[in-house]
Amino acid sequence: MLKLMIFSLLSLLLYADGPVVKSGQTTIYISGDDGAYRAGIQRSYSRDNAVGVVTDHSTKLQWQDDATHRFMAWSEAQTYCAQLNIDGMGWRLPTKRELETLVDYSRSNRAIDPAFFNIGASTYKEYYWSSTAYIRDNTQVAVVTFHDGYSQGRRSKTDSLYVRCVRANNQ
Repeated sequence: MLKLMIFSLLSLLLYADGPVVKSGQTTIYISGDDGAYRAGIQRSYSRDNAVGVVTDHSTKLQWQDDATHRFMAWSEAQTYCAQLNIDGMGWRLPTKRELETLVDYSRSNRAIDPAFFNIGASTYKEYYWSSTAYIRDNTQVAVVTFHDGYSQGRRSKTDSLYVRCVRANNQ
C-alpha cells in the first residue's frame, strides 16, 4: 500500500510540468530503467515545412526548427526567443525539462525525432540553452544536447550555444 501511495505521489509530481513521454529507450541496461518499463505517452509530431515549426502532440508544445541555426550567449537567446515571430508570437527559451522531452534515447548521434530537420553541428558539443538556471552557481545554466541526449550539463551564461525556441500550442 505504501508503494502505491509513493508511486501515486511521484506520478503527480512528474505530471506537474507536463505529461511523461516515452523516452524511446528499448534496451534494458539496469533493472528498472526506461528500457524495462517503456512507460509514458507515445511521441507524436507534425511538421509545418512552410514556417519551420514542429508540433509535439504529446506535450502540446511547438518548437522552432527553421534552417538558420542560432548560436549566441544566454541573455541574447532569451531576447531572441521573446522577439521571435514565426507563425505568430509567444515564443520563449524552453526549460531544461521541456528540452529533455525531445530526446529520443532509441537513437544515437541524433537523439531526436526525424521530424526535426535542423540540429547543431555534428559534434558532440551541440548544446542547446534552457531557461533553467543552475542552482549552485547563478552564472551557469542547464543545457541539453541532441547528439546523445546528455542533459546533466551546464554552461556559463557567457558561452555561445544553440537556441531552439518553444511556445504553447494554442491550436
